[in-house]
Amino acid sequence: MSSKQYLSIIGVMLLASGCQRVKDAVSTTPQMGIVALIDISVSTDQASLRQRYHKELVEIVEKVVPYGAMIRADAIRATPLAETTFPIRIDVPRMSVIDKNEFLLEDAVKKAKCVFSSIAITILF
Repeated sequence: MSSKQYLSIIGVMLLASGCQRVKDAVSTTPQMGIVALIDISVSTDQASLRQRYHKELVEIVEKVVPYGAMIRADAIRATPLAETTFPIRIDVPRMSVIDKNEFLLEDAVKKAKCVFSSIAITILF
């Protein structure tokens, strides 16, 4: 094998490895999936405890949305598998390097928190 062929092969390999990095940088596929099952049984019937659940879940949403996330949540009842419908369904695509903008990111976080919070309140209280 000549040195030109060897350099050509190395060049193609470097180019191919760089393509994956570019693909990852422009991808909008969410990077996280969150499933929250909220216990609304008698043991968690205290308003202060449910408010704490709500506050901590909203904080989680705020932290994962910037990376892109699929968030699902529902309440746990007596027969959770038979009744679970996941009324909270939030899908936030990841911002790529092409469309990343701090204002858009801030708006996406606010919207996700608002949607999650309003539905979670109906489940918890």
